[in-house]
Amino acid sequence: MIYTEKVRIAKLWPHENRTSKSGSEYPYRQVLFEKEENGYTDKLYFELVGQDTDDLFTAKEGDEVELRYRPDCHEYNGRWYTRLKAHSIRNLSQPRPQPVPRVEDQDEGKDDLPF
Repeated sequence: MIYTEKVRIAKLWPHENRTSKSGSEYPYRQVLFEKEENGYTDKLYFELVGQDTDDLFTAKEGDEVELRYRPDCHEYNGRWYTRLKAHSIRNLSQPRPQPVPRVEDQDEGKDDLPF
């Protein structure tokens, strides 16, 4: 089940490169989102790993974003753990690029072919 929320970035920790047990490096970033609804502020905390951190390079604290995420549960040594996994983060505070205007032919009935 994927949830979509319009939220604000409350805290954005610096981008880090971490090293796994096997010795390979991976990008890592923490982010705290807030959503105000009916006088209450809900907070959502995410640890972004790998490619997920690329979506936040242009965002900054205070920006409004569209967050798509899903809860993920797993069992380890008889205990259950739940975390939120981000699917996509789209910055709503930055203007979207305008589509390239389509160039129309001046003479629509005319063919450029010589035959």
